[in-house]
Amino acid sequence: GARHRQLGITQAQLARAGELFEAHLTEPMSRPDVMALLAAAGIDPSGQRGIHVLGHHCMTGLLCQGPILGKQASFVLIDAWVAGSLQPLREEAMSIVIERYVRSHGPVTEKDVAGWIGGTLGFVREALALISDRITSEGVDGRTWLTHVAARQPPSGPLGVHLLPQWDEFLLGYGSRDVTLPDEHLSAVVPGRNMVFQPTLVIDGEVAGVWKRAQSGGRTRIDVRAFSALNASQRRGIDRAAASYGTFIGADVDLRLEVG
Repeated sequence: GARHRQLGITQAQLARAGELFEAHLTEPMSRPDVMALLAAAGIDPSGQRGIHVLGHHCMTGLLCQGPILGKQASFVLIDAWVAGSLQPLREEAMSIVIERYVRSHGPVTEKDVAGWIGGTLGFVREALALISDRITSEGVDGRTWLTHVAARQPPSGPLGVHLLPQWDEFLLGYGSRDVTLPDEHLSAVVPGRNMVFQPTLVIDGEVAGVWKRAQSGGRTRIDVRAFSALNASQRRGIDRAAASYGTFIGADVDLRLEVG
């Protein structure tokens, strides 16, 4: 591709790297060791060259990521790491990927499904027809929403307060984000309209603010900006969410809350 040409990565180098990986990555190898392997074979991994060579062979099915070795990611031949993997035919593969997405993410629209798989609406409708006995549909506000018959029922009460990370599937897993992210707050969550999302404060299933982590004087601070006034229960929920985040990172956190 254009990026490979820009970096000076040739098809011959990619082929040579594939041969090296087939010979040496039958067991997980750390990323620095993979880069050293490339360099020893005369394939310069500096800049972003090594990452792009690795990425190419991951995307084309030769490699996959293995376990963390120390603090480093590792890579290994997918055929060695995932022995006996499923080899479905076309219709079975369509059914599997669509059914798993609807079951794990529903309710969703056909456009949500197409966005998730990077396919066309025609492909999505063909796949949905194969699993029609396991999918229910309901029209709400002019849109048709798809749900799996075995999906868990949503809780009947409040959904609670959550501090979600930047790339959480609560937003990234859907194309129809207006249900959970009101249009008037889109620019605050995606300031550049460039798919770079801010970490979000979510209250009862709707984005209600943004937050960030800051280091100050050796302490960790969580800065939360709510879009509108909060009641006492919501403020307590934010306190609990911040404390849970501190537990997750293994540090005491200070919470600073701004409204508006």
